Amino acid sequence: MRFPLAGLFGREEIVGIDLGDRYVSAAQLGPAAAGGALEVRSAGWVECAPDASEKEQVAAIRRLWHRYGLRSRTVCSCLRSPSLLMRHFELGPLSDHELRPALRLEAEEAMQAQGKDIVVDWWLSPAAGAAPGAGTAKRSGLLVAVPRQEVDRHVRLLHRAGLYPVAVDVGCLAVCNLFLTLRAWRHEDEAVCLVCLLNHSADIAILYRGECIHPRTVLCTSADWEHAVGFLAENIQDALRYYRMKGNAHGVERILLTGSLASGNGLAGTLAETLEFSVERWNPLLTLLGGMARWPMTNEQEAAAASGTLLATCLGLALRSL
Repeated sequence: MRFPLAGLFGREEIVGIDLGDRYVSAAQLGPAAAGGALEVRSAGWVECAPDASEKEQVAAIRRLWHRYGLRSRTVCSCLRSPSLLMRHFELGPLSDHELRPALRLEAEEAMQAQGKDIVVDWWLSPAAGAAPGAGTAKRSGLLVAVPRQEVDRHVRLLHRAGLYPVAVDVGCLAVCNLFLTLRAWRHEDEAVCLVCLLNHSADIAILYRGECIHPRTVLCTSADWEHAVGFLAENIQDALRYYRMKGNAHGVERILLTGSLASGNGLAGTLAETLEFSVERWNPLLTLLGGMARWPMTNEQEAAAASGTLLATCLGLALRSL
């Protein structure tokens, strides 16, 4: 979801900001001076209580900008809401002109709301990206919809903190995009299950050959994931079953954990035992630093790199500037 002011800032770099359920994190990326590589300009986080008021959230954002010296106030954020709809769609061989109203109607029916009250966006699968001619394949992809009032509230909060949002993304898709951009698989035919954990939500998707398959966000409001491992494991198994049901020849080889709850070994070990699967932690910041990025780090930034799983979503959001 983009906004009209997106074109007003020229080449100014975009900061990715993630308002999580325990932390507010932000990252700023840019091309290195030598060219050909990415540079992490700055990245970090501050704590913010899950039940924080809007005033407390604004204060946390301002504290984050001051502590880490973030220069740009142009941001890409992501909306976390139990009302967010994210579902796969498959339609007939429609033209682009026909596709738009068809998807808006599907979103209205799924959300049980009028078109003026929801914000709708979609992504087409790579094979279905071009508008078809007569007799060609179906149009398929991912449909996203959310109540307009929630987007308005989210944007208003960012404005109160002195920020200028040019896009509101979906956290699950931002993390998937980061993984695919960094080419973090072991070999090009590897299929992985990527799980980004916050205290009470989990973004889950299968990644294979540049595609994000069955992305979903699961909520657990009654407890954090360390006390609801069984529920988390069930949802990961559902994603793996869906991937197999679609007839994919290459089985998933690894489950990768990232996010604010993935920095310790305990949860990964418990999941590996429950699922009888290889479960590893993925720190995207170390992938950046070891491969395509340089970051002259202060002591505080070294601490951030050591637990960079927490920065996964905001790093994915920051890719909007590149």
